[in-house]
Amino acid sequence: MIGKIYIVTDLGPGDGGKGGVVHKIVTSQKAKLVVKFGGGQGSHGIMTDDGEKFNFSHWGCGTLEGVPTAVAPSFVVIPHAILNEGEMLQHAGIYDPYDLLTVDPRAVCATPLHQIASHLNELMRKDHPRGTIGTGAGEAWRLRYRDDLTIRFDELDQAPLVRKKLVNLATHYRKRFAMVKDWPSYCLPADQEEAAYQMELLQDDEYIDWALEQYVQLLETNIKIQCLTSVLNYYDGAAVAECSHGVLTDAEVGFIPHVSAIRTVPNLIIETLRDEGFLGRYVKLGVTRAYAIRHGAGPLPTADDKMVNTLLPGSSKDENRMQGKVRVGVLDFNLLRYAIECCGSKFFNGICVTWMDQIQKNGVWKVCDQYDYDSKTGQVIPRIESMDVSKLSQSELAELCQKVFLEKLDVPVRMISFGPDDQNKLLLGGTTHGGEKGSENPGDDR
Repeated sequence: MIGKIYIVTDLGPGDGGKGGVVHKIVTSQKAKLVVKFGGGQGSHGIMTDDGEKFNFSHWGCGTLEGVPTAVAPSFVVIPHAILNEGEMLQHAGIYDPYDLLTVDPRAVCATPLHQIASHLNELMRKDHPRGTIGTGAGEAWRLRYRDDLTIRFDELDQAPLVRKKLVNLATHYRKRFAMVKDWPSYCLPADQEEAAYQMELLQDDEYIDWALEQYVQLLETNIKIQCLTSVLNYYDGAAVAECSHGVLTDAEVGFIPHVSAIRTVPNLIIETLRDEGFLGRYVKLGVTRAYAIRHGAGPLPTADDKMVNTLLPGSSKDENRMQGKVRVGVLDFNLLRYAIECCGSKFFNGICVTWMDQIQKNGVWKVCDQYDYDSKTGQVIPRIESMDVSKLSQSELAELCQKVFLEKLDVPVRMISFGPDDQNKLLLGGTTHGGEKGSENPGDDR
């Protein structure tokens, strides 16, 4: 059975670089399994040492290395998106990707109807966006206690039941949005065409038929359905727990309303694993870029438009009405401390710092450790510290990074990424060992 699990947690609002960290742990520790938490709306990118790239949502970031994935019972799956991802994996050279994926039967399914509702809700917020990628995973999670409106993964082969629930969902959302008669008063003029299109889809019963066809196709892939407990007992060695989103988008401790419906703090991953009977050891790693980033609406005190071109040259991140704009700024230790406190001050065994290569390339590393308050304007002004790193070697920059993070957060740096592939990720003392037994004090770091 699995004896050790590495829990990888984004300490920001997402986009911290979890994918590359998970891949490095999988390859360096010869992990036998990746367990997915969160939802299928995440996108974790990796690059192998051979130059292969892929963005994973349902499969884990060890898939290109042949490492199987187990979807946790609390994960929100998007069945039609699994089909798309599976097809892309086949193009990437994975002959049978479904042989590497096991889904817990209790997992909640997000449907196209949830996606429509997600889009309409965001459009109705006008120029005060919540920030979402609009897949409907959050909508599905909020309705999970309504059995008449919730489809579990092990129900997908029961076509009459699934159709009934889809009809229930359509009725539920048609009633919710029935008051939207005059779109100019409910959304921005630029969004009226999109809103009308989404309302048209919501009223179209053929969309339900399309969803059912997708589910039939998915089941024809012979995708495996099995409880997480059984999967954990089947494999020997180490595993990696990979969660979508980041602590600052957690439904309860994130900055409302710019949060996911899904809980993202790693403490709940441990609770789930204990419920599934796991009594082994944990190594708990927080992840952050060497600078601040946020994809979509929400607080980013150190945001600086001038830094986008220097830190994200040629960025491939989508910017649209649902996903929002990508913003970057100075690394903010205030937010990092808050994220760590939300998990427990002594929770993490180490920090993984990504995208340090961009800092090295720019020759300057800016950080923020305090804010100033302007009483006249009511604005909070980040106090920026700038460090000249232009003459530092990679090893010297790594030493500086370790020193700064330990000084600011009292958590050791265990990995530093100087590039997208494994060869450019430095493992530092303690990354591969230590951790604590599941039944012991999470603060013990051995």
